[in-house]
Amino acid sequence: MARHLEKVHEDKADVAKALSFPKRSKERRHQLDYIRNRGNYAHNAAVMESGNGELVPFKRPTQQAKGNEFIPCEYCLGLFNRKVLWRHIRTCKRKSKSVAQKPGENRVQSMCIYTGPVPAQISDAMTESDGDTRYQTGRKRQSPADSLNVPACDSTVPDQMTFGDSGEKEQCSSQDTHESIVVGASHKKDGIRVYNKRHYCLYCSRPCAKMARHLEKAHEDKADVAKALSFPKRSKERRHQLDYIRNRGNYAHNAAVMESGNGELVPFKRPTQQAKGNEFIPCKYCLGLFNRKVLWRHIRTCKRKPKSVAQKPGKNRVQSMCTYTGPVPAQISKQLWGVICSMNTDPITNIIKSDHVITDLGQDLLNKGGNSTKNQHNVREKMRELGRLIHNGRKVTSLKKLEDFINPKKYLEMVRAVKVTCGYESGTGTFQIPSLANKLGHALVNVSKLLKAHGLITNNHELVRKATEFQQVHSEKWNEMISSTALRNIAESKWNVPTLMPFTEDVQKMHQFLSAMQDECSSELSGTPSTKSWTELAKVCLTQIILFNRRREGE
Repeated sequence: MARHLEKVHEDKADVAKALSFPKRSKERRHQLDYIRNRGNYAHNAAVMESGNGELVPFKRPTQQAKGNEFIPCEYCLGLFNRKVLWRHIRTCKRKSKSVAQKPGENRVQSMCIYTGPVPAQISDAMTESDGDTRYQTGRKRQSPADSLNVPACDSTVPDQMTFGDSGEKEQCSSQDTHESIVVGASHKKDGIRVYNKRHYCLYCSRPCAKMARHLEKAHEDKADVAKALSFPKRSKERRHQLDYIRNRGNYAHNAAVMESGNGELVPFKRPTQQAKGNEFIPCKYCLGLFNRKVLWRHIRTCKRKPKSVAQKPGKNRVQSMCTYTGPVPAQISKQLWGVICSMNTDPITNIIKSDHVITDLGQDLLNKGGNSTKNQHNVREKMRELGRLIHNGRKVTSLKKLEDFINPKKYLEMVRAVKVTCGYESGTGTFQIPSLANKLGHALVNVSKLLKAHGLITNNHELVRKATEFQQVHSEKWNEMISSTALRNIAESKWNVPTLMPFTEDVQKMHQFLSAMQDECSSELSGTPSTKSWTELAKVCLTQIILFNRRREGE
């Protein structure tokens, strides 16, 4: 496992931390053991949930044993026999020094069982309030763990475990898109660089290694080519003009690749290793394709940038500007594309761009509320809420697209994704962001209505049936599972909110300022009457009337 982590997962934070320690040191060994235990813990949890398979213990017994004889440690997550768990807890390396060990084996077992994986059909609150009962009843009837086995020392453990019928993992559509669009890397042979980069012609779309020669021989009748060839050879003007034509051809090719969702992009400068397509953005001025992290540096010295444009500091501002001026996807309008490009570049934005249901909902909201700045902000907020829901749902459920959430059979998975997104704490029964839970409830109803309308238009009876049944289940179960808790959390948060009262001196200063403004505006209106003086005096008088008629809270 140590060799596997070092070769395959060295970019992970925990693995990097372990590898930072010297070899054969205690710190390195303890950190790698903890990572190994966490992997075995995840496997054991999946086996326990499926009810069939072999568990991976911290130390294998001499004879094959039953799965219900083993419990994971609360601290290091290693799987130990019930009878020796108390002995391990005393010397566990991951146990905090502030935890004082009390005598008793059963107490240790109960503590570790409670912190272990909770069965899917049992809630955390039920586990906490009735923790001992479910293990007592397990003696009377056969537990699912009875069908689980712990391999002995001389037995073999399968490398893979198949879940379901096919055993294939469901892939996300957006992940497929980003993985199928790549940026070619530069190559070396015997330490010498291989010049095999191909540029795409703007006029005939053919890949060429020598673009200047191809343009001179095949397209000398074009206006831009003739302009470039009019300059002397090896001059800066000629090189800049040919570079711009080359970039425009590559830009057209890259736009076609992005639209099809499959292919290889042609960057301005190839990386040393193959990279993903969503890591590159075209420049607004020269149309060359650059890495997001270095685009801001290129913008400063871009030869095609007008001299009248003053460069402002900030990387994200440059990325947003260049993304907006890039190719617009066919299914997204220019107005909605501007709203999406103003978002921060993160995984949530990539999800929004690739999920057509989110973009369709954003377009409907934009059509309904207009193209004002306030409505654009609201549309951006709604789209990012759904993007966050999908992003968190992919981590804990099998839901990959927003359309998958509108399925009555997967309603409980949708509820789980909402709880994770809103920061639900099962111990206290509270949401960290209760208002987001209510917003997501309304957003999912709007999504179901959108999909139902789309199904009726396209004569998709299956989509209509799912949306209709989802709405029925949602009206019955949402208040019970999410809404009631979120509303209670919001009400409780307002109980002890202090009321801020202004100081007397501040109130006096405000009234003195309004009186001075009234006298100044009155004198200006008497001396030189104007519309501006009248408007200012009217505003001051209206402010004084509002303050005079103010009421105390509760009147």
